[in-house]
Amino acid sequence: MNTIMTSTSYKTWRQARIILPLLLASVLLLYADSVLSMVNIWMRSDTYTHGIVILPISIYLIWLKRKQLSNVQLMPNRLILISIVMLSIIWLVAAVMNIVVLEHFSLLLILIASIICFVGIDLAKIIIFPLSYLIFMVPIGEGFIEPLQDFTARFVVLALQITGIPVLLEGRFFSIPSGDFEVAKACSGIRYLMVTISLGTIYAYMMYKGVTKRLLFVGLSILVPIIANGIRAYGIVMLAHLSDMRLAVGVDHVVYGWIFFGIVLFILFWVGSFWIDKTTSKEDVKSNYISEKTLAHNKLVSTAILIFIFSAIGPAVYAWTKSSEIIRQEVAIKLPVNKEGWVSITDIDTRWEPEFKSADETVLMKYQKEQSVVYLYVALYTNEIQGKELINSENTIYNSIEWKRLSGKTRKVNISEQGTLNINEIIVLSRETNMIVWYWYDISGYKTSNEYLAKLFQVWVKLKGGELNSTVIAVATSYDDVSEAERVLKRYLVNTWPIVTLKKHFSGK
Repeated sequence: MNTIMTSTSYKTWRQARIILPLLLASVLLLYADSVLSMVNIWMRSDTYTHGIVILPISIYLIWLKRKQLSNVQLMPNRLILISIVMLSIIWLVAAVMNIVVLEHFSLLLILIASIICFVGIDLAKIIIFPLSYLIFMVPIGEGFIEPLQDFTARFVVLALQITGIPVLLEGRFFSIPSGDFEVAKACSGIRYLMVTISLGTIYAYMMYKGVTKRLLFVGLSILVPIIANGIRAYGIVMLAHLSDMRLAVGVDHVVYGWIFFGIVLFILFWVGSFWIDKTTSKEDVKSNYISEKTLAHNKLVSTAILIFIFSAIGPAVYAWTKSSEIIRQEVAIKLPVNKEGWVSITDIDTRWEPEFKSADETVLMKYQKEQSVVYLYVALYTNEIQGKELINSENTIYNSIEWKRLSGKTRKVNISEQGTLNINEIIVLSRETNMIVWYWYDISGYKTSNEYLAKLFQVWVKLKGGELNSTVIAVATSYDDVSEAERVLKRYLVNTWPIVTLKKHFSGK
């Protein structure tokens, strides 16, 4: 049922057009650090550059709904303030623990909840998709890079075998008669996947009416770029092979990739166009006008003030914890010395060394027992801040320029009376040698091989009011026989456990 906007409704909308942008700008200022970190990621990472255009797209989609919106009265719903408080607390926990992805998610959800609280449920239902679409602004997806690399490597090798070209696969490296290839991070297809999902979601929303069609097309937007990236990688290898390594090995490699991606997008949307729903009459929107007395100017203003206050809880507590004077324990790494026949040697003769940036302390030591040699690396973080944290995508257990990863897995190691230890095992090679590396995280005594669990342990220690010391511990040895190298590492762990202890003393802030 279409209605003509009353003077009361017009006044309300005119006021809201001023108050709502000011409110959202104020909330963004409260979370300025999170906003800037998200923008910085968009600017420095090709994978997340699409985040720049998400907000304009969302605003445009809302603008398309302007006639429907004009038929619905703003009706602030202050019950949503509860969710704003909860989200602000979640942001606080994420900020304290430097979980940047959770910070970004919490911020976007706070903005969405603030809009819903201000305009009301009925109006928010009309623009729920444009609001939800803002989630694509969050830079997320790095956890999928390695699985995508593995899939692409297996896909290319299978395609080469079907083609009749002999191929040898080692991890993400494979060799054919014409040369050697690596499925690097840039070849994982994560960029294509993120862009296709974001574009495919808009396409599904605008072209289809039914939920089933929309979900199917979004599913295709996930599946197609993954398969297409495998085909793209296979095509690059074939071009290089057939041209005696003259084509598709430099800049033309990148150009070919984006041209191929554009063709894939065109085909995806072209195929999807066969099932586009015909334009239907616009749905009637029930009017929910209320009197001017009920929705006075001061109610919009007071609602906006309450939203701002409740949104400020997380940032205010975080600022207070950062500014308060504390007494803390300073810690330093203490390593085993000549334990159970393992002699420490300061003369390091290996090119293997993990890279954990801005750690408070790092140690690389060599241990020898008879003919067995083990290298021990420890990185310690005692006061984490953003950019200076144990779990960070820029930290790595090996230098990818010097070393190539052949395989990786998680496993349990029995260290006798100490029980079992969950570790990550990777095998890497360089021009000089092969090495097997075991590593795990120790969060104030909580040991895990999983970086997400490590983050949760950090939150738990903080919530208990405990002293947070976060370390990564890695042991490595070169090998000719993997089984023998594993026995050497296990013997070292059993003989020297607990391997790393922390020396403590008190100091001021």
